[in-house]
Amino acid sequence: MAVKPKEDIVIPWHFKGYNNPREPPKAIYYIDVQQALESQLSLQLKMQLNKLKAKYYAVLVVSAVTILLLCRIIYDLT
Repeated sequence: MAVKPKEDIVIPWHFKGYNNPREPPKAIYYIDVQQALESQLSLQLKMQLNKLKAKYYAVLVVSAVTILLLCRIIYDLT
């Protein structure tokens, strides 16, 4: 799918919350399709990375507690 140039993709100003149709806005708002897709993909990748980090730290904590319990058991046996 080809990305249109910025000049072709314009949000009509009456959709931007302006109540007075006789008074146009001071600036024209453009949609940058590529930037929007990149930011959405970046957000999804960050969320997946955070989930992986959470799983990694959970495994790390569980293994640390297990090692401490094993050390305690070995210490009690000696």
